[in-house]
Amino acid sequence: MFSDVSGNDVVSISVTRNTIGLNENVQQQAMIFGYKALKLGCDSQNNEATVYSLSDLQQYLIDEDTDERQQLINTVTGWFSQGNRSVKVCDLGNVTADTINDLDQYCYIAISGYNWENIATQKNILLNTATQQLNTPDKACYIVGSLAFDQFNTNTKDKLVGYKSLFTIGNKSLSSNSQMAAGAVGYELSNYSPSSYNKVNPMTYRYLYSVLPLSDEDKRLNQQLINDYYTNFLVSPPRNTTNAKSLLFPGSLADGNDFTYWYGIDYIRFTLIDTITNLLISAANNSSNPLYYNQQGINRIKDAVNNVLANCAAYGIIENNYIVTTIDFPNYVTQNSGDYKAGIYGGITFEVQPLKAMKKIKFNMNVSDLIN
Repeated sequence: MFSDVSGNDVVSISVTRNTIGLNENVQQQAMIFGYKALKLGCDSQNNEATVYSLSDLQQYLIDEDTDERQQLINTVTGWFSQGNRSVKVCDLGNVTADTINDLDQYCYIAISGYNWENIATQKNILLNTATQQLNTPDKACYIVGSLAFDQFNTNTKDKLVGYKSLFTIGNKSLSSNSQMAAGAVGYELSNYSPSSYNKVNPMTYRYLYSVLPLSDEDKRLNQQLINDYYTNFLVSPPRNTTNAKSLLFPGSLADGNDFTYWYGIDYIRFTLIDTITNLLISAANNSSNPLYYNQQGINRIKDAVNNVLANCAAYGIIENNYIVTTIDFPNYVTQNSGDYKAGIYGGITFEVQPLKAMKKIKFNMNVSDLIN
């Protein structure tokens, strides 16, 4: 059981593994979805390809020069502008939501490689998936899409606000720039590889290298969308600091949390699954130090959880004030005799405080006259 001291939902974690949990670098599993832009089949989630460069994409594109084809090219261009990691591409075609209802089993960051407009339509299957199927603490998949400012209105607000699985980018209009933004942001969201020397830095003010920022006027006129819809803007970087064309702000999901908040929860969950599973397996095959369902066994599980959380604190995921508690063996067995019979122990709880970005700094200045 996971408990968050900042007041968000408690997340239950059990030692089970899904497909994505079996992959190395789980949270780098990203996919760009086209819409009738690829030669790949569209009736199965397995019809996908891995591209290693922008030029590599050409062999999979349809021959006809359509808007959707160009939108996918722009998205992949944005991806590779941030770095050289490969990315999978897939085509939605005319499939229904049922085809991707297990998207979180094989994909961590899903990037819309086509414009999101008239968002209630079938074409926006990724947005519908984010809001209808992935918006629970036990899911670990985040869908990125770009929308024009006029899509943020009272008729669409219930589709765009309050979803932990949705990352939107607001733009003045849909263009090649907006799709490059989706690809570039998707790259950054899936580019973490936490360690003591490679900490999970905030998504706020992340450099984007190929995407142009909003004008100051557009940003000013639409600033309220950040507060009302938790969408993200591309803003101008300071002068003479980098060759980046824009900065991402504020780096939030549609539920208002920083992306790194849910990233941290997922990281803890995936790491605990691996750690405890490996402990159970190795102990079962070690006659000199087996793990039994007794107080000593519970203590070893607690120690393993402590080690995972200590690493998370060192990696910039949580504060160092985490708390791990367990129900001792006699009390747990007395209260949960059925669990004991089934070999289940559910008496461990930990509380953590996620690290969050500073987004704005306010100064208070008092001026006094030096001459009385």
